[in-house]
Amino acid sequence: MHLNNNLRSVFFPLLFAVFAAGCALILASLIVAESYRYAFVFIVIPACLIVLQKQLHRKNLTIILVVAAFFPIPLNISTTNLGPISQYLVLATFFIFFIGYLIGKTQIVFTKNLLPLLAVLFLFGTISTISTWGNHDIYRTSFWSLVMLLSCGSFLLLLDSLEFDNVSERKRFFHLLMDLIIFLLCLQIALGIVVYFFPQAGKYFSIFYSKNSTNYLAAAMVDGNIARLRTIVFTPEGLGEIIAMLLPYALYRLSTYRSLIFLICCTILGCGMMLSVTRSGIVLSCVAVAFYLVFIEKSFSMRFTVATAFLMVTGIVISFDLGTSAVVQRFSSAFDQYAAGGDALTISNRVFFRENFQFFLDHLSIFGNGLVSPLYYKILTYDFHNLYLTIFFQYGLIGGLFYFLLPILLARKIWQNLRSGRDEKLDKIMLLSMGIFFINEFKFEFTRNLNGVLIIWMIFSLYFLFSKDHFTSQTKNAEGLQEIQLNDT
Repeated sequence: MHLNNNLRSVFFPLLFAVFAAGCALILASLIVAESYRYAFVFIVIPACLIVLQKQLHRKNLTIILVVAAFFPIPLNISTTNLGPISQYLVLATFFIFFIGYLIGKTQIVFTKNLLPLLAVLFLFGTISTISTWGNHDIYRTSFWSLVMLLSCGSFLLLLDSLEFDNVSERKRFFHLLMDLIIFLLCLQIALGIVVYFFPQAGKYFSIFYSKNSTNYLAAAMVDGNIARLRTIVFTPEGLGEIIAMLLPYALYRLSTYRSLIFLICCTILGCGMMLSVTRSGIVLSCVAVAFYLVFIEKSFSMRFTVATAFLMVTGIVISFDLGTSAVVQRFSSAFDQYAAGGDALTISNRVFFRENFQFFLDHLSIFGNGLVSPLYYKILTYDFHNLYLTIFFQYGLIGGLFYFLLPILLARKIWQNLRSGRDEKLDKIMLLSMGIFFINEFKFEFTRNLNGVLIIWMIFSLYFLFSKDHFTSQTKNAEGLQEIQLNDT
């Protein structure tokens, strides 16, 4: 992305004015609501970023943002939750570097057409939000979902703008952040397991929930008489989904390094999956392991290592009854329903789908109905439990197409890389991960949980970073800075 001096002179004052006005509005609201500690944090964090950005490279700040996303402290004004502070950290980091670019102090190069595509998506999200102006509750919720969308897009652009001297350096950075995500997820699962068995410990995690929330980590979600594990960020269904999504990569790291740390991580992921008692997640995890062993891992010794780890996890889960009885109970009920002549919707616990689908058809529009759950319209009893219906309901026909255009283009690029034989294992793992995620989204929508939305976008942003064709190196010559595009090969 390149801007000449005339465009800089126009964009810089405008962008700075919008950013400053937004910060001032939030700060004033915090002070009026007497949320002084949040007001202090809101002043200190951007100030620290301004100071640290001269010492810390964007790569290091990106690592900090990933950690912050897994420990989302909510920004509360009175009884209103404005979303996790992590999303504002992402926005502040992006705007600081982007403003530096506009005034000519920072060089940033974006992938062609990425910024326009995100801008169009944000535009349709804005139009959808504005269309709900007459309903205060819907508009307010839609607005904060729009802020989260802006934060997710900003993180993608931050990763896209990173510079690497060669392909190996980019791959090391990709592994660093993916490993960090695996470790942080395992840490959250471990904390959740502790609270699962010792509920009284849950009170120490109340900082991660809004003021009016009683749904702390302490109380595992209860479905009838079945207790289900949750973490600081993920509900049981969301937890099952992200474990199934990341399991192929965790197995790849285990088979590559045969390290005790990755064996422990795979064990924690397996235990977390069982305790979440998520049937689709368990089935997709088994599919992921089978696909990995058959189509990705070709070495017999590596297959033996992964299979041994899988059997060990299964043994631990059954021996200590880590959700085993609950899982058997849920699958047994599904088989009983099938034997009684139940259809697919009944077996998958989605009997409400027909009513929801009719509601979707009745409200389908060009520009959407606000970035909110359909429950805000007080007609339905349940969410859509389907990402595709949810996105087209929220963003409208055109906006929904642009939303799904991003993962489609990403999958297409990874497939092209796979066919070229660039990095066969990782390309297959990324495609497998995306396939598991979007299959599960036929019965779930990750957008329901704003804390988890940013993490999912971070994972796909890393896939995008790794699948890029070129790396950028910047050197100085007599005329100033030049951008040199080098092929991966």
